[in-house]
Amino acid sequence: MSKKLMIILSAAALVMMLFMGGIFFMMWSKISQMEGQITVDPVPEADETVVEELVVKPIFPLKSFIVNLAGDNGTRYLKIKMDLEITDESFNNDIRQRIPQIRDSIMMILTSKRYVDIKDTEGKIALREDIHNRVNTFFKKPCISSVYFTDFVIQ
Repeated sequence: MSKKLMIILSAAALVMMLFMGGIFFMMWSKISQMEGQITVDPVPEADETVVEELVVKPIFPLKSFIVNLAGDNGTRYLKIKMDLEITDESFNNDIRQRIPQIRDSIMMILTSKRYVDIKDTEGKIALREDIHNRVNTFFKKPCISSVYFTDFVIQ
């Protein structure tokens, strides 16, 4: 290797190291500025009256629904799977006895929807509320606290 080539390679390595050092310095100064802006709120002392425990309610899974959507001449279909959150474990048997009615009413709701009704988040929220309200009509007091979509495919 010639002396000239060694000098050029050494100079290129030096320039690369200086470039990397400059980037490191810029990043370090940005991180230091950000650390000065972050404020940590002190942890409040535990107040026994404010402590609220998160209660996990029982979930009742339903089998998948595959339905044609309204409109579009039957070219669009919806595949949906949902779980029902039950207010109390004691309603589990009541729900099991009403599964045919629950599935039928959900099927009627789903087949009445068009693609434009459920394509966005607002439509999905409205669908969830419709199902929630309809299922609770089968019981003397509301037993479903929430409906969760675990699979939602529109084709």
